[in-house]
Amino acid sequence: MNTRKLFVCWALVVACSTMFCACECFSGLFEIDKVQEVGLPEGISISVSMAENITVHYNDAKVSGVMLLKGNVEGLPQSFDRNINVYVRYGKDKTYLEESTVCRLDIPDITYDIKIPFSAVLPGLDDGAVYYCSAEAEYGTKDSVESSLVKFFTLPEGPVDLDLESGNLWASANIGAAYPEEYGDYYAWGDTKKPTEKSRFDWSSYMWSAGAYNKLLKYCLVKDTGNNGFVDGKNELDYVDDIAAMLLDGQWQTPSVADFNELIAKCTYERTQINGVYGMLFSSKKEQTNPRKRVFFPYAGYQEGTGWNDQGSTGYYWTNTLCTDMSWTSEYANSFKVDYFGASITYGSRCYGLPVRPVLKK
Repeated sequence: MNTRKLFVCWALVVACSTMFCACECFSGLFEIDKVQEVGLPEGISISVSMAENITVHYNDAKVSGVMLLKGNVEGLPQSFDRNINVYVRYGKDKTYLEESTVCRLDIPDITYDIKIPFSAVLPGLDDGAVYYCSAEAEYGTKDSVESSLVKFFTLPEGPVDLDLESGNLWASANIGAAYPEEYGDYYAWGDTKKPTEKSRFDWSSYMWSAGAYNKLLKYCLVKDTGNNGFVDGKNELDYVDDIAAMLLDGQWQTPSVADFNELIAKCTYERTQINGVYGMLFSSKKEQTNPRKRVFFPYAGYQEGTGWNDQGSTGYYWTNTLCTDMSWTSEYANSFKVDYFGASITYGSRCYGLPVRPVLKK
């Protein structure tokens, strides 16, 4: 074999040996990264819990909770927060929570025990459905723990069927409200003026009065309360004076006394709170546990003048008729009342500001 061929063979052998050693070296490096694990120092433990007061809307929910690092945490490395993760898993089947989202963490200063609040939004939920969720907290690659399950439900959006004999469908929220627990807008009875923050609810501002309870211009059954003895015999709101009919499809309207009485008689109801707001939850008697068969009436109170009354303790809602129990006056209209004691029909001064919950007639 000549010298040139020998040199080439020797060079190939050296190159191959070098490549083999390099590959072995890099393989070793990768293997070190693969098996490296991070865990809690001795004497420190973790736990996680979820708050039960979940903020729920039609198609999403906001959850929160606390992860606790317990023990002498001063032994944790400065960058310990890089090793912490909290996830919330959720779904309709409590045995298999198929969805997951990463939580936002609020890392506090180091003390003996570290409480780390977390929060997350659960998107893409179905309205009118029951869900379960739990939190999983991790420290590094070795230590993790799960919270107990929390159950919640979303309320239905749009017309709600409560299996009523009349076939009526109820709106899921008040006029002017985006969600069931919101109070929405307040209106004087039969007054369709758009309310503002400066709206005043008294006889001086009432659409159907010349400035006093005994100067009515429309919907008057008694001449003593009509302006200059005016009487028109009207007891029920005209279509053009019904704010529900004006703002929504023509089939929607302000409920009658009979509509509210049917709600009271044909549904179950209970005092509860939705997203921290107290009110009355009505459910179909046929399907009491079906979240698609529920409507919530918040304790929205009422507005008199520029002041607010009974918010958080009582809800008042306009009906579409005058109160005729007092034959000597036409200054009052019937209203629906919900409070700690239950649900009933009452009445209020027509110039007061009350919410309106529309009903869809069949």
